[in-house]
Amino acid sequence: MTTVPIRIGGALLRPWHPADARALARYADNPRVAAGLRDLFPSPYTLADAERFISMAITTEENLMLAIEADGEACGGIGIHPLSDVYQGTAEIGYWLAEPFWGRGIITAAVGALVP
Repeated sequence: MTTVPIRIGGALLRPWHPADARALARYADNPRVAAGLRDLFPSPYTLADAERFISMAITTEENLMLAIEADGEACGGIGIHPLSDVYQGTAEIGYWLAEPFWGRGIITAAVGALVP
């Protein structure tokens, strides 16, 4: 497994921290972000949603869930979630990025760092 934090271009992949909650709520509360994600992703996205997610991301042992940090704050997330057919070694990768950071190649670099 790759060790974090991981520097990728103009961003950093790192564990989530409780202090990320305000930035997470601000950036995730965007219908254009939510439109590309599963229904599990709340819209609107509140501070309580952010705190709940970060608590889960910090304590989960089944999934790798990392914050994407750019310009000094968490502005997205990426995760690898093993699927039930573990004998095949398959997993789902999910990610999102705040709209102000779109078009910078951050997600391409993040996926490349986790799935070489």
